[in-house]
Amino acid sequence: MPSQRINILAREILKHFQHTASGHCARVDFLPREEAQAICQHLQTLEKKQHLRVYVLANKQQTISDNFTITIDYAIELRNRKEEKLCLFIPTDVVDATASSLSNAFAVIDGRMLYDSLLRQLRLKLSEKGQKVVQGVFGQLLGVLKISKEQQLSFISAVLEREEQGQLDLVGLELWRVGLIVDGRTVTGSSETTFLDFLDNNKRCVRALVHPTRLQASLSARLQSLLVDDETERKLQTFFRGKILQDVSNWSQALIEHKLTFER
Repeated sequence: MPSQRINILAREILKHFQHTASGHCARVDFLPREEAQAICQHLQTLEKKQHLRVYVLANKQQTISDNFTITIDYAIELRNRKEEKLCLFIPTDVVDATASSLSNAFAVIDGRMLYDSLLRQLRLKLSEKGQKVVQGVFGQLLGVLKISKEQQLSFISAVLEREEQGQLDLVGLELWRVGLIVDGRTVTGSSETTFLDFLDNNKRCVRALVHPTRLQASLSARLQSLLVDDETERKLQTFFRGKILQDVSNWSQALIEHKLTFER
């Protein structure tokens, strides 16, 4: 998990415990387990965690093997003690029936609202150039393709990381995160065009592969609709063999290794 992302989410959660008394209990809903665990670990290292106990609720299939994953019975016991402030993460893999008994006396922190705040704060950390890249990609996609907040966060985090590494010009290789074909064109340079100028065609090609006009279209027919040359079509025919076309993110990322990025 990117450290900036975890740090921002952890501090947003801490805001909900400001000016609250000992015994205050809150549950954080709608976060995946991996992320909940990372935030929980980070909260345990912050000085502001004094008198705040943080845990992740185990699911029924899970064997507890760490010091921050707890059972529902222990969570209820801690709530009833009211000795310290308690922050309990209810990951998305915990069924509602299991978590319903924790609804009483627990204030709810909606993870989806945390993501809204995270998106805003991450975008503010971008340089002017990074802002233009994100705006260019999202401006083309939002309302056209279904992009989840998680995908948006993943892309913005990748742009930030590229900036920190001095590789912003290669950010087109992160387009797999938003369901597009990775593109090796640089953002700036001697060329007058960048990957941003080809987003419309990129979207068209993704639709042609995943949602062709004829639902039962063969792979060959889908590839021909991309209007690539014969050699590229043969390479793509080999590349896509055995792959699930609907899983755009996975096969798009794999195109990098095969040197079949969009500009090629």
